[in-house]
Amino acid sequence: MKKLLLATAAFALMTIPEAFAGDILIVNGLGSTSEVGTTNSFTTQLGNFQVAAGNTITVVDNVPGSLAGYSQVWDIRFSNSSPLTSGVLSQYLSFMQAVAASS
Repeated sequence: MKKLLLATAAFALMTIPEAFAGDILIVNGLGSTSEVGTTNSFTTQLGNFQVAAGNTITVVDNVPGSLAGYSQVWDIRFSNSSPLTSGVLSQYLSFMQAVAASS
């Protein structure tokens, strides 16, 4: 059942019209992780999935000063050495509010 759900979700994303494609930011924290292989693998798989769905991806180590121009932000950092700061949380909140307001 799990494989069927994943396959269905993947098919749905790959058949979304190009009009819904967007610029996606992936923040992977590669410079601060102790799990370089896992981070690289997850970044590659997520990036490939997004490209297959028609999106354009940008991969960065840390959150940039501006999130303008991105339709989605995926922060996949999982290391305790790079927790979300109050500044980044504020930035993400502002980004989500702006996306919600434009919907």
